[in-house]
Amino acid sequence: MGFNRDNGYNVLGHKIFDAATTVNNLTFEYALPIIGILGSGTDKLFPTGNIYSLRVEFTMDAIANFTVAATAGGSIGTCIISEVEFVGQVIELDAQPQSIIQSQNPNLIHIRSQSYRTSTNYLTGGSSGLNDVLIGTRVSSLKSMFVTCSPANALEKKYASVCPNLGQGTSLILAGLALPQRGLNCVNHPADTFCELQRALGALAIVNYNGAIQKEEYYRSSTDIGLMKAYNTTLADISSKSPQFILGINTEIVSHRGGLLSGININTAPSFLRCQIDSALSANTHTLYFFAYHDVILEIDVNAKTIVAKF
Repeated sequence: MGFNRDNGYNVLGHKIFDAATTVNNLTFEYALPIIGILGSGTDKLFPTGNIYSLRVEFTMDAIANFTVAATAGGSIGTCIISEVEFVGQVIELDAQPQSIIQSQNPNLIHIRSQSYRTSTNYLTGGSSGLNDVLIGTRVSSLKSMFVTCSPANALEKKYASVCPNLGQGTSLILAGLALPQRGLNCVNHPADTFCELQRALGALAIVNYNGAIQKEEYYRSSTDIGLMKAYNTTLADISSKSPQFILGINTEIVSHRGGLLSGININTAPSFLRCQIDSALSANTHTLYFFAYHDVILEIDVNAKTIVAKF
C-alpha cells in the first residue's frame, strides 16, 4: 500500500534490515488482492455452498529468492508469516430466490471467469538478432500476455525484470499472426511499449492503469541501448535502480475485458515471443516468465459438489 521513499526515490520494495542502524525484527503488514476465480480475475459471484473443500493456498518462496542481504556476503535471516486473515464479501439468499436458482441449474452450474497460466523459457547470455522463444501455454481464449525477464546475476533475482534489448519487430506470434501487427520497439520507444502494457491491463486510454512503476525502473535493459540503461548490479544502488520492465500485449479480438471468449485461440498451434534483440545481451542467462491471462469456464457439478475449470 503506497510507496516507499528511499534516497529521494519512490520504489516498490523496502528494507527489512538496515545495516547502518542494525534495525532488525521488523513487522510489516500487507493487504494482498487474490488473483484468480475467487478474486480480481472474475466479476461473477462464486457459489461457495455448491462445492466441497473450498480453500485458498499460499506458498511462500524461499526468503533468499526475494530478499537481498544489506551487505555483501551478509546473512538474510528468516521471515515469519503470522495473523493471516481472509476477507471477502458474501451474499446470503433467502429460501425463495435460492430455490429458483437451484431449479434452473439442477445438475450443472456454469460460470464465466478469468485466470492465469504461467510458463518459462530462456535466452542465453550474449544472445542477439532474431529469436523466437516458445511459450508453453495453450488456451482457447487468450486475453493478454505479460512477460518478465530476469538476468541470472540480477540482485533482485527472479523478481527483477529487464528489457532483453528488444528493438523494432518485437511481437507475439499467436495462431500464425503477429500481435501487435506493427510490432514494438521497446528500447527506442519505451513509452509506446508502456501504453501497450496499459491496454493489456484493460485501459482504453492512458489516464487509466498508470501503474506504480517509475520511469527509472521501467527504462531498464540488459545493456545500455536506445533510451534504456543497463540493470543494476551494485548493492548500494538497489533501492533506486531496481529494474521493473514488464512487456504486456493485449490479445483480445474484441476489446471487452468481461466478454466471454473475447481472446485469441492458441490451442491449435504453438505460440512464440518474437525477440528482435538489437544488441547482445549481458553474459548471463535471461529467464523469461510468461503470464497468460485467459478466459475460463467453471463447471460446477451440483450433485457431486465438484468443480472443473475448462479453458
